[in-house]
Amino acid sequence: MNRRDALMRVATLVGATVSLPALADTLEASALLRDVSGKPLLFTADQDATVAELADTIIPTTTTPGAKAAKVNEIIDVIL
Repeated sequence: MNRRDALMRVATLVGATVSLPALADTLEASALLRDVSGKPLLFTADQDATVAELADTIIPTTTTPGAKAAKVNEIIDVIL
């Protein structure tokens, strides 16, 4: 590893460390907005239902809760 690569990695690490708390606050605010409004932030109601069905197909309910029970569609909506 040369000096340039080391400096780039350190800069990336510092940048990520500084920006992650702001990103977490933004995601938390978006999740709160979705909970309060009861509506998806990005998706339409039909798209939200489709995402929930697709996620439940990938992670079905077995002896443990599936994607619908975990509200994966809400997490996807907030992150996008």
